[in-house]
Amino acid sequence: MVVIADFDMPFIDRIGKLLELNETKARIEPLGYTFKEFYDMLLKLNPLALEAVKNGIPLIGEKLFTQLRTKLDEMEGRGLKKTKVTWTTV
Repeated sequence: MVVIADFDMPFIDRIGKLLELNETKARIEPLGYTFKEFYDMLLKLNPLALEAVKNGIPLIGEKLFTQLRTKLDEMEGRGLKKTKVTWTTV
């Protein structure tokens, strides 16, 4: 689960904080990023960011997700594509 929020703590501490907030019995592996961190990951073709934006389902923050999806669509329009195993530029 990718969580994008205004975090003010180191990345590793965010995981623990997000786990504390989980009031369900669902087993999750949360990864917390600021919008800037995640956006930079997308621009650097980070596979986690690319897959999350391409196939993810926003639980909240649809406007934010739409911004990321629009950027990915632009990148795909310029030649970024998904192969069977990875992302590549043409």
